[in-house]
Amino acid sequence: VQSNCWSLKKDERKLTRLSLAEQECFDIFLPFRVVMASSAVDAVNIAALSIKTGNKDAKASENGVAETGDPKLLDKIKSTEEFSRAVIFDEKGDISASTIPNFSQEELRFIIDLFSDRPLAYAGGIVAGGDHFDVHRWYDDKGLIYGRRGESLDGEGVAVHKFVRKSTGSGLYMLVTYKIPVLSARAVPALLHFCQTNLETL
Repeated sequence: VQSNCWSLKKDERKLTRLSLAEQECFDIFLPFRVVMASSAVDAVNIAALSIKTGNKDAKASENGVAETGDPKLLDKIKSTEEFSRAVIFDEKGDISASTIPNFSQEELRFIIDLFSDRPLAYAGGIVAGGDHFDVHRWYDDKGLIYGRRGESLDGEGVAVHKFVRKSTGSGLYMLVTYKIPVLSARAVPALLHFCQTNLETL
């Protein structure tokens, strides 16, 4: 517990450059995160991901590498200026399109689990392409989780939307990352619109 508290306190020192809303969000969940991070909630998965991803402040992978999937979807993703990276996958683990290098099945499964486990989401965060993001918001009724990594001026946001494909009734997920000057207030609506426009009727 002491090591977890120390780690979070170090992160707390970085808040001097964050917005008031971000600081308030951190203050709300700081005690909760300390408790959960030291508990047995899916400790094996959290530890495995932490070992694999290393330092959460590590530099993100370069964009435009290892693009995979449907060329039409990839073109639509790259033409959406709010997104810096993105991946679309289903509840079976099949990836439709991805611009995130080294996005693994382990990361994919962990993200799926976050939607059914709120404590795990705040304790473990989101890992995509080896980059770790703290979770700031979790909305089960909206199928939406988002957060960020790094500091306010050079950090990166992340958002994941879970929704239903109308043609089959199966679940789909889309994860996007975004960088300054794009904030969650702009990126999250763009994510929802992209899913509604391009994916729900697939």
